[in-house]
Amino acid sequence: RYGLPSREDFLSSHYLSWIYDNSLWDISGPIEGRRYNFTVGYTAALESIKSYNALAFADLRHYIRLGKYSAIANRLYGYYSGGPEPQRRYFGGSWSFRGFDLREWYVRKIIFQSTELRFPLIDNLLIGFPIGGLGFSAIRGAIFFDAGSAWENTFDKLRWSTGAGFRVSLGQVILLRFDFARTDVNPSFDFNFFFGWNF
Repeated sequence: RYGLPSREDFLSSHYLSWIYDNSLWDISGPIEGRRYNFTVGYTAALESIKSYNALAFADLRHYIRLGKYSAIANRLYGYYSGGPEPQRRYFGGSWSFRGFDLREWYVRKIIFQSTELRFPLIDNLLIGFPIGGLGFSAIRGAIFFDAGSAWENTFDKLRWSTGAGFRVSLGQVILLRFDFARTDVNPSFDFNFFFGWNF
């Protein structure tokens, strides 16, 4: 099917992770502390004792608090997978490399860093309607710079994006993220929208 050779095998995957998290959260995401994730993994066939892939990644996040609701957030991320059938990852979009398309890359090697200034914009905003009001709380602003590369075998050039945005909390349950970003390959600003908290 789809031009790929077929095979049957029983696979065994093993992962080992070390995770550390002492971060303190604001309504839109962490603003103080650290979050670390170091993981290694290995997948092999049980019957043929054939190695399929091995992987390793590190995700380091550090938050420097500047005020009650403001902080500088830093993230460093690296991913590698090798073997006959490496585990590739999608990369790009609002949750990773802002300014680029969602799932722009599907690769086995990634290096990435992100720096973001987080600050308060509006504490409470109430919009009135004839049948009641709609309230938004803790609207936060962000200015960011992302840089990284994603490749298969040969290192591609380092790419970057920069921009600004704001985050709107809906009842402390859902966070709406609105970002305007430009990249090294596109000088105009593109709009990105995403549900979810900051890294």
